[in-house]
Amino acid sequence: MAYEISQVTTSSSIYASATSIRNATAKQDDKSEDLSNLQNAIQGGSAEEIKEMASKLDAKSITNSYFLEMMNITSKTSSNTSAQSALFGFAGGDDSLLNILSGIDTDLIGYSGKPLHLLNQDEAKALVSEDGFFGIKNTADRIANFIISAAGGDVEKLQEGLEGMKRGFDEAEKIWGSKLPDISQKTMTAALESVGEAIATARGETNGNALNIEA
Repeated sequence: MAYEISQVTTSSSIYASATSIRNATAKQDDKSEDLSNLQNAIQGGSAEEIKEMASKLDAKSITNSYFLEMMNITSKTSSNTSAQSALFGFAGGDDSLLNILSGIDTDLIGYSGKPLHLLNQDEAKALVSEDGFFGIKNTADRIANFIISAAGGDVEKLQEGLEGMKRGFDEAEKIWGSKLPDISQKTMTAALESVGEAIATARGETNGNALNIEA
């Protein structure tokens, strides 16, 4: 299994940038050029572009805190998926994946159990089992519900969240170094469908299948 350990810090670096901005208290009425650049990066840029744009902002440049939530969505998606994929691989006997697990920001994803890189294979299997913290349903629900709750029924925010989630899956695949394992592919499909259904509901549509939710 090929993967790039150097990229495991990408999502946590973005999260750190978002946190430092959110902790500031000043506000400004008008959008700055840096804020506009950040919005554009969130809409279609890479994680590194988002990180670069965020690093140029202070709180006076922030007029819409949801932009920061988009960075968190990407980070949470990437971290959840990376942890799930690495645990699945480690449970199957690949000890080298402990390197990825040691770099996961567990606080970001709400995991408070035994440190992931200290698990044995049976403990890893339990976490990625059907009812485990990193099982398909629990992981997909965790990712999708963060987006849905943050959007508050706003269609535009849900759509932005969907894009942030897709970007997070892309980042996880880059960390993995190839196509993610089946468990994460199924998780991705389930999370995308949940957010797609929320968008359809927010639009007043009765059939969410019309949405294009391809990652």
